[in-house]
Amino acid sequence: MYSFHKFLEELYLNTKIPFIVVLDDKKFVLSDFDNCDKVSLEFEVNGKKGKIITQKEYESCTSLLRYLIENKIKEVSNNKEKLIRKALNGVTIDKNIIHKELGFLKGDFYIINVYLASNLQEGLELVNECYGNKNIVSILKEDNIVIIGALEDVDDHVNSIRDSIDSNLYVKCYISYMKLNNINEIKEAYEINMSKINLAIKYDLDEVIYGERDLLFETLVDSIDEDLKMKMYEDFGLGFSKLDREMIKTIETFFKCGLNISDASKELYVHRNTLIYRLDKIQKCTSYDIRNFNEAVIFKIAFLIWRGKEISK
Repeated sequence: MYSFHKFLEELYLNTKIPFIVVLDDKKFVLSDFDNCDKVSLEFEVNGKKGKIITQKEYESCTSLLRYLIENKIKEVSNNKEKLIRKALNGVTIDKNIIHKELGFLKGDFYIINVYLASNLQEGLELVNECYGNKNIVSILKEDNIVIIGALEDVDDHVNSIRDSIDSNLYVKCYISYMKLNNINEIKEAYEINMSKINLAIKYDLDEVIYGERDLLFETLVDSIDEDLKMKMYEDFGLGFSKLDREMIKTIETFFKCGLNISDASKELYVHRNTLIYRLDKIQKCTSYDIRNFNEAVIFKIAFLIWRGKEISK
């Protein structure tokens, strides 16, 4: 906020109006008037809430101060967004400019892609409301909300974003995130995040949040030669087509729980014997016993390929 603070100092010197600004939980004191009668005026711009405090005798000037300060906040915000967009397009940003305009990204930070098939603008407004008092930049790019900021406990943040979208917009979202320490690497990070989201959509994955180490298996399967994919699809298609929604949910959960029968039965809210019965039925339909690790690996590859082909029909 160095440039903003400097702007406030210049505003005070030029107008001679004593005032205090509270913004982002920070107080900018331009004059000391503790022993005077005060008035205050609240404002909100770009999701940021603030307050201007001045002496009672300058009450008529508060609207002018608010106008000038709001315009400056918009200008600072627009500058940040422009730099982020340049970086996302592969333009190298000078270190001095990063330090001046994007100082909150001088250490480790995260880039988060949030994909929504609809209600994109509403999703961006929701994110801005959640992070109004945080040093983050959130913009729209293609079908994504891109969030960039130095966040602690990123898992909590992405889960909170997912829950907010679910409860307010009622649309499915996919979220992928990556940790960085160089703003000039965000183009590649954005593309990696987007590739994971595309994989999730392509294979209709149950999970919707992906970190850096997620979807490595799916990425490997997706790189298999198309002729081999088609052969596996034809070989396994008849068996897989016999599986109903309940069996597919059982397969997904069993893999999610690391082939552990006890954990999977708890996750599915079924008795252990019920799960065993389902696994036997899956084996009867497909000739593969996914309780056996080696057979489970082959099954999972084939199942992912089959699912992708079915979705693309």
